Amino acid sequence: MKIFVGIDIAKLNHFAAAISSDGEILIEPFKFTNDADGFQLLVSKL
Repeated sequence: MKIFVGIDIAKLNHFAAAISSDGEILIEPFKFTNDADGFQLLVSKL
């Protein structure tokens, strides 16, 4: 199974989500900030 992660980048906030190669949503879209805390959130969800 492959996992695809999509990240919508912007200046202050980003959104990320993950789906499987079968189209199953693995991680619902979530918002994270463009700072160390935000990227820590991203890493923890992945």
